[in-house]
Amino acid sequence: SSLISAPLVPASANTLYLASITSRNHATVLNVSGLGLTWTRLRDQCSGRNQTGIEVWKAYGSPASNGTVTATLNTSVNTAVIAVSRYVGVNAANPTGAVVGDNTRGDNSTLCSGGIDASSYNVPITTSANSVIYAATSLRTRTHNPGAGFTERAEFSAGSLGSASSIAIMDSSISTASTYFVNGIFSSTVDYA
Repeated sequence: SSLISAPLVPASANTLYLASITSRNHATVLNVSGLGLTWTRLRDQCSGRNQTGIEVWKAYGSPASNGTVTATLNTSVNTAVIAVSRYVGVNAANPTGAVVGDNTRGDNSTLCSGGIDASSYNVPITTSANSVIYAATSLRTRTHNPGAGFTERAEFSAGSLGSASSIAIMDSSISTASTYFVNGIFSSTVDYA
């Protein structure tokens, strides 16, 4: 198995932590640990040609000190990237809401073959009022531009050419409950998740 980790300074009490992990080739995350919190998987999304994939894990609580968040993968991979985000002041009873996925096969597809590389994505999600839409995208060797209303918080890459792993993290604050579109544009066509 492979380990990847990210150091993190915790925020104040009652904080939601989201760890997004991508790899080339796509590997399953066995577990995520760190900050003395309990981590659970929100979504595992393969790309449409299974060239990459992304998993998002969550933890909620009040860490006592700085620490490292570590993901353990089920197999060795060419490259892997982890990005950890934190959100303060979330609803303690329900810190996460709707979860959707997308790949080059289409909205919410969990199929990992038959996809056609694309240069953009546009995924609907229905939210509650006063929420934040969080999006994590695996984009291999491309760069990412967030869609209207989204702020890109991080974009990381490891490796090069065909063995690269890249991840883009973005979010958008939402005041009104409605269906919104998570969207972005890549620098070229890619097998994304």
